[in-house]
Amino acid sequence: MKRFNCPVRKAGWSEISITTPKTGLVLILISKNKYTTLQARNLFEQGKRASGWKLFASPLVRFIKFYFLRLGFLDGVPGFVHISIGCANSFCKYAKLHELQNDKAD
Repeated sequence: MKRFNCPVRKAGWSEISITTPKTGLVLILISKNKYTTLQARNLFEQGKRASGWKLFASPLVRFIKFYFLRLGFLDGVPGFVHISIGCANSFCKYAKLHELQNDKAD
């Protein structure tokens, strides 16, 4: 397995390394998909709802919070990738919750 070493501790909060697509990133995304499904189900069981506004605002607020306020931009590309995956997770979680609540309405 080929591994790219990326110094990422500049901002002091994220520590990731990017591996070749067939192993690291694909496995990370598969794992994130699983956990966003579990999170959406948990929120649904708690009676939480997802609106179109939440789908849009949650990833945007997360990006601003982690990339700018918590200095994620100091981590360079690895920090950007890490934060982008987190934003995508946020979107997917609320999209799946929205789907669950619409399935229940049918």
